[in-house]
Amino acid sequence: KRKPVDQGDAAEQTLPEDSLPERALEVLRKMEAKGISPDAITDVECIRIFGTNGRVDLALERLDHFEAASFRKDSFRRTHAYNNALEACFAAKNWENALKIYQKMQALNVNRSTH
Repeated sequence: KRKPVDQGDAAEQTLPEDSLPERALEVLRKMEAKGISPDAITDVECIRIFGTNGRVDLALERLDHFEAASFRKDSFRRTHAYNNALEACFAAKNWENALKIYQKMQALNVNRSTH
């Protein structure tokens, strides 16, 4: 299965779905090289991409960045970040981290209605 990838001014290309995590990492590295810090939207999308492609380690790393950057004040993005990370842990049967995330969600009063 292939998905379109935005290449800016370049012609639209496609990448295999399993290369999306590598593409997301590449974008994060380029942002960092230019001194741009990922915002809440970037983190939420990276958590989703990493989690749905079996890279729970990277999803949890982005959740750590999300928390450290104080994005959790944004309740809408916070809900998506934590739910995406939780879903990644469920898919990977990573119950220990799923429980930790769920407990954080409870402590922060994050909407858990989907879980």
